[in-house]
Amino acid sequence: MSLSLLAIGALALSTPAQAEDDRPTRELHLVTGSYGTGDRHFDFYSPNAAIGASGARLTLGLKGPWSVVAGYTRRTVVSEYFDSLVESSNEALDRDDAALIAGFTGQQVTFGPKVQLDHTPSFGTYLTAQGLAFMGTSRLDDDPTSDENRNQLKSFGWAPGFVTAVGVAYHPKVDRIPFQPSTFLEMGYNWTAQLELTDENVTQHGTNEPASLGELSFRGFYVQAGLGFQF
Repeated sequence: MSLSLLAIGALALSTPAQAEDDRPTRELHLVTGSYGTGDRHFDFYSPNAAIGASGARLTLGLKGPWSVVAGYTRRTVVSEYFDSLVESSNEALDRDDAALIAGFTGQQVTFGPKVQLDHTPSFGTYLTAQGLAFMGTSRLDDDPTSDENRNQLKSFGWAPGFVTAVGVAYHPKVDRIPFQPSTFLEMGYNWTAQLELTDENVTQHGTNEPASLGELSFRGFYVQAGLGFQF
């Protein structure tokens, strides 16, 4: 009888600690990385084969090895085009001034599951597959210093897509602090459908539809790194 009472008492004492260990972990990271373009039309905005992206990511642990991940990143790239033959009011433009500024802002929202493959007290590897919403804004401007420039052409579009990646995470354990440091690195593949850029202020010839200023897609090598904490 006494052995049974001792066993029950030990189980009661161990239950809160076990619950504490098994509670879902949460992670918040500042992230930076890039999305591959794989589209030659993107050369108009940048000579690089990828668009960089920085932002933040939140991870919520579920039961077992599963987690859900949500993130947001953003980046603007700009190219300048010079043409000494372009004239305004019969006066040649200054050679130091760009005749055209082409800017592109890409914003990505991601959401999806993550599964832990193996785990040690500090290191772990994982797989993730996330849905993606890519939003792009194009600005073509001959006077980027003015927000009221009537010559600016501004277009917007969005497209669905996905990201798949394999990653490694590092969580060093620091005693007696509620926020544990955390970092990760993941690499994989990103894909979006065709993103059509349209200008709401300009209509297609002979229609009332917004004018299309071209299409882009983002497909290629994906990489992202993060630095933050678990809590």
